Amino acid sequence: MSSSIGIFHFLVLGIILFVIGFFGVVISEKPIKILLSIGVIFGSVCINFVAVSKYCDGLKTEGNTFVIFIILVFLIHIIIFSSLIYNMYKKAKQRTD
Repeated sequence: MSSSIGIFHFLVLGIILFVIGFFGVVISEKPIKILLSIGVIFGSVCINFVAVSKYCDGLKTEGNTFVIFIILVFLIHIIIFSSLIYNMYKKAKQRTD
């Protein structure tokens, strides 16, 4: 019986993480939880890209390039989202003062 991990296992892991992240975005009300759930979604997409690029012969560098691009987009997303959250809390604090 062979116990090697194939592309199917990585894709199932990516799908499970994507579903967890999607439900986290839909269910949660706090902006920090939404940001973390979007991070889980981006992580699942990165896992799928790396798995496909590892197991497909012609796509050795394309998957890794997409992962780097996804990480950069996520970092920009964090910066913008964090500044919006900061401004919301700042305005809420000014209203109470």
